[in-house]
Amino acid sequence: MLAFCSIPMAYSGFTLLLKTFKAIANRFDMGSKPYFVSIAAVITIFVIFALPSFVIRGVTEITTPYSTMTANMRGFTRVDEGAILTESKIEFLNKVATITGPNAVIANTPYDGSCFAKGIANLNLLFCNDENYTELTTSSWAIDLRSNLCNYVSSSSTKKNVRDKDVQYVLSLEEDEGTMKAWYPAFEQSRWTGILSISEATPGFELILQTGDMALYKIIN
Repeated sequence: MLAFCSIPMAYSGFTLLLKTFKAIANRFDMGSKPYFVSIAAVITIFVIFALPSFVIRGVTEITTPYSTMTANMRGFTRVDEGAILTESKIEFLNKVATITGPNAVIANTPYDGSCFAKGIANLNLLFCNDENYTELTTSSWAIDLRSNLCNYVSSSSTKKNVRDKDVQYVLSLEEDEGTMKAWYPAFEQSRWTGILSISEATPGFELILQTGDMALYKIIN
C-alpha cells in the first residue's frame, strides 16, 4: 500500500529531474543532440534507483528505491527491531547458560522467544515449539507441566513428571501476553499458566537470576 501511494511522488521527482536536464540542455543549446538525451535518461535512472534519498531545497524530497531497500534490510536484520527475541533477551540467555550449562533441562514458554535459546545459547529447553511436536501437545506429562508446574510442591503427579523429565530450572523471558500473542497468534495463555504464574513467591522455586521481566528459577527438590 505504501509503495502504491508513493507512485505519484516518484513520478513528480522523475518529471522534475527531466525538466532540470531539459533546462540545462536548452541553456547550452544541446537539446538537439540525441546523445545528450540518452545520457540524461541514463543519469536520471541512475539517480532514481541507485543513489540515496536526497532533498531539492524548496522543491521536494526524493526518496529512492535504494534508500527504501537499505532501510528495510536494516530493519529486517536488526535483532532488536520489533522482534520477540531482543538483544537484552539474548544477553540474558547467555547469562543463563553460564548457570545451567548445556545439559540441565529447563521448563519454558516457547512463545516468549525462548524457542530460539537452543541455537543461541545452547540451552536444553523442555518446550521448543509445542505446535510442531505431537508429544509435547498431547502427552499427559506435557499438559500437566504447562498447566500445573506452579503447584509442583503440592501436586504429587506434577512432582513425578518433574522428576521423570529431570526438569531443574524454569525460564521466563516475557510476561506480556499481548507481545507473545502479536508474534505468535497460536499462543494461548490458559495453556501455559503453570509456567507463566511462577514468581519469586511460588513455593518450590528459587529465583537465581532476574533482569526486568526475565527470570530464571531453580526447582527446589
